[in-house]
Formats: sequence, C-alpha cells, structure tokens
Amino acid sequence: LEPATEDEYGMVLVDEDGPAWLSLIASHQVLASQRIDDETRSVEFVVEPEDLDGLKGSVGLVAVDAETGAPLVARVTVGRDAFPNGGVSGETSAETGEITLEGVDPGERWLIVQADGRATSKQQVRIERGARLDVGMVALRAPVEIAGFVRDAEGKAYEAVVKWGRLDDATGRVEWARQTRAQSTADGRFRISDLEPGVYAVQAPGLPARSPIPHNARLASRAVRVDATSGSVADVSLELRGTSKLTLVTGDLAEPWATAIAIDASGLPADSTWLGRWGPEIELDLVDGVYTLVVLRDGEEIEERKISIVGHDVRIELDL
Repeated sequence: LEPATEDEYGMVLVDEDGPAWLSLIASHQVLASQRIDDETRSVEFVVEPEDLDGLKGSVGLVAVDAETGAPLVARVTVGRDAFPNGGVSGETSAETGEITLEGVDPGERWLIVQADGRATSKQQVRIERGARLDVGMVALRAPVEIAGFVRDAEGKAYEAVVKWGRLDDATGRVEWARQTRAQSTADGRFRISDLEPGVYAVQAPGLPARSPIPHNARLASRAVRVDATSGSVADVSLELRGTSKLTLVTGDLAEPWATAIAIDASGLPADSTWLGRWGPEIELDLVDGVYTLVVLRDGEEIEERKISIVGHDVRIELDL
C-alpha cells in the first residue's frame, strides 16, 4: 500500500459485514489482529519501523576470481526468481569483494552474482527471519558455451526450443535452468552462453520455436549429456523423433503434489510433471524407449516402475 499521509503506511477499505478478524501481515507473519463487527467503522494498526526491520534477513558474501582468488566487483541480487530483477541488490567492494545485503525478505530466494567477463552464479538460498546468511566465498569462473544443431530424423534442420540444466553425475539429477530457454535458428543451430563450467543435460523438449503445421506430430529429442567442465562444446546434436503419450491417472489429489519423472535408459530425465495439480490425469510426451517412472513426494520416492514406449500411447493408473 502506498502511504496516504506522512503518518500512515497505507489504508485499505473492507466492504464486508462482520463479525471477523482483521490482521496486519508482513513477511508472512501476523503482526497484529483486531476483531471487527457490524458496528466497527475503522481499525488502526500502529507498527514501529524497527518491528518491520526485524522481520527481514541479511546476506553476506565475498566475490572472487576462481583462478586467481582476487576480489571482484560484482553485482549481487537476492530475489524471488532466477533473474536479477527486483529483490535487493548491491555491488561488492572493489578492494575486498565483500558485500552485505540488508532488508531481504525471508524464505527461499535466488542469489545471483554477476561480474564482467565471468559466468553468472545462481543458487537458491534460504533466508531466515531476523538472521544473517553468510554465504562465504563465491568464486566466479570464465564462462563457457554449448552449441550444436537440432535436426529431425531425416537430418533436416529444425527450429526448436532448447532447454538445459546442471547434471549431477553421482545422482543423475538435473537442475534445469528456470524461466530461460534457447532456440535453434532456421539452419538448426543453437547456442547457450554464459554458463559456468560443468556437466549439463541438453534437450529439445518438443516445443517448436515457430508454430508447427497443424497436422505435424509432436517432436522431441532425448536429453544429451554434455561435459563442459574444461571449456566450451560446439558439436552437440539433438535429433527430434515423434513422441507417444504416457497418460498418468491419479484421481483427485491434494497438496503436497507428487512429482513424476520419466528417466530414460541412459539415466537422464526425459520429462516430468506434477501429479494432481491440473486434474486427475496428466500426460507426458516421450520418444520410443524404455523408461523408469519415478514418483516423488516431498523429495521422497514413493513409487518406481519400468515402462516401455514403442510407437503407441500408454495409460497407467497410479495408486497414490
């Protein structure tokens, strides 16, 4: 709410009859509550600025060059998503590379550190109310890129959306990049830049960069493992194939939603979805192959089964 006067933080009109309770909430915490009834005409909450400051957290870190250890001037942002928009931000000290960001909303947040000539560092952190999170040293490395081609089964170039994520070889899990995608051009070429060195999974998930001809079958590629730990990789090939539908029948479910992941024979995730969030049935589009379907709830595995997709749709009922 915008301040109505110098003495007011804001005003809200409630056009409902009581009885009820009206609460003032900041940073997901109830600061004060008052009961209202049919006779109530106004309610006033008085909150001291220091009371609001105590609901926030702070984040401290040191940005350094990964190769030399020298401090870096870097832009640091803590916000709700994986883009440096909004949130709380500032610049590290040129002499020490240090920064402390105050007034950060508590909860799960994205910490983004950017410096000229270095790959952007993004990580999820948890900010506790009224506490300081000391991240320590954030070492920024020279960026690498992944490039290649997207083609269909006949070798024809295809304009398609391309997604990527960091691959943990030990667990097989992929942390897909959020809210960002690349796409191949008319000659099938794609390029993903500003990446931290590491191992990635890259996939064309079946979303054309341009609207397909209405009768075209949905096309997708398998996920491909790309080792970019030692430098850029320029020859990644994504081959599109026609897909079949795997329909998962769950019935009506309540939160917390379970997650279904179809893992291909190479151990890479082919597709995933929440179960129950959008109704009692949900579909995955998969190219031909044998998959392991893993169902997780709150990070714990609750079901696993093998599934064969060979040129036909498959329907499975899950007892969740």
